[in-house]
Amino acid sequence: MNFRELVRLALAGGPGFLQLAVTNACNARCRFCSFPQVPQADWVMADPARLARGLEAMHLAGIKYVCYTGGEPLLYPDLLDSLAQARSLELETLLVTNGALLTPDLIQSLSAVGLQTLIISIDAASEEAHDRHRGLPGLISHLKEILPLIPQANMRALASVTLSRLIDDLDALVGFVRAVGFTRLTFS
Repeated sequence: MNFRELVRLALAGGPGFLQLAVTNACNARCRFCSFPQVPQADWVMADPARLARGLEAMHLAGIKYVCYTGGEPLLYPDLLDSLAQARSLELETLLVTNGALLTPDLIQSLSAVGLQTLIISIDAASEEAHDRHRGLPGLISHLKEILPLIPQANMRALASVTLSRLIDDLDALVGFVRAVGFTRLTFS
């Protein structure tokens, strides 16, 4: 997006943003989240046909960005098709994940359907604390291995930190995020 397009969007009310939860299923056992308490029998996946109609309607309404969330959106079986449709509608695509399910093949598949940004949640300033909070031993080690593949696939990787009682040292957190391999960081 160039400066002229940015000004035009701002004058029109700004770029529309859609946050889209495609499932309540999650592979993590985060101690601060209610998703782990949802039994697998109660997992809900977005209906692909309704989702497709919704993306079309959002495009017509002027939405410019769609951020896929969950639960864990990588568990959504129709994710790649939905991302491809969003890109065909010229929507900028982002996806929020804990990163545990990312593999080299999946990263390539996400890139092939046009995903532009992977937002990976980080919630502690040390590997041990983060993995303990997430209930996923070895997660940070996995992220260190997988992060270099994301820019190679022409996508951006962004660490996302929710400022909460879990974060006790912001300076240490920034250093930790860098050490894991992130070059971009956002806070909410």
